[in-house]
Amino acid sequence: MKQILKSTPPKEFILWYNNRIPPPTIWDHLNSSDKKTLDRGDFDYSKNKLRSYLFKEQKAICAYCNQRIENDYTSKIEHFLPKKIYIKETFNYYNLILSCDGNSKRKSDKKYHCDNLKGDTEIKINPTKREYLNELVYDEFGNIFSNNQTCESDIITLGLNCPTLVNRRKQIFEGIVFDLDGNYYKSYYYRFVLIKSIVKPIEFKDQTQYVLLNLMNDFDRTICIGLLKVVNILHRFSQIISIFRNAKYYKYKMK
Repeated sequence: MKQILKSTPPKEFILWYNNRIPPPTIWDHLNSSDKKTLDRGDFDYSKNKLRSYLFKEQKAICAYCNQRIENDYTSKIEHFLPKKIYIKETFNYYNLILSCDGNSKRKSDKKYHCDNLKGDTEIKINPTKREYLNELVYDEFGNIFSNNQTCESDIITLGLNCPTLVNRRKQIFEGIVFDLDGNYYKSYYYRFVLIKSIVKPIEFKDQTQYVLLNLMNDFDRTICIGLLKVVNILHRFSQIISIFRNAKYYKYKMK
């Protein structure tokens, strides 16, 4: 799991919320798709538009398992704080993330995960915050661990070690960790692959980089950690610039 950096809320979403009569109180008050016709002065928004916004914000990955997702019905707008319990957080943009379908569409494997398994259970690992994320440990065989009991409990609640996800991660790791004879590559090769992964879209990118760093010698690990820090700083700077460019959105606040 990697941190999802939340940007400013969609201006149209806030306008819809503030101008809807009567005020929205339940999630179904937000239409699934756009209206075909609009009355004069009507502010329209939809779950489809919100999904597209979150999809771009999360760079096409599930907030929980980090597998690649699509911008369609197979991706679900998830309330981190369950809306049935935290009613006032139902339309709080910073409580909204995008999750995969949790394996619900696959008839051959009923090992559910992510939001589809979590349901209304409260968890502590919030993908939008740094807390707890550094407590997660990954190995080259596709498993996720933690010595923190809170994190270990949330891993189970989210089903992050279900066979579907473990096998998917393992397939990716095997191709870059082991040679054709099943032996580990040399450290410099892992350094090369990690540097290449920075600019190349790879599913489970953060988990892959974690595994590669663990297999490097001290010299290669130091180089790559330094490079990743620079990349993260540039990425955060880019996020800040984007927020300042959209600063005018801040005047649109939910009532």
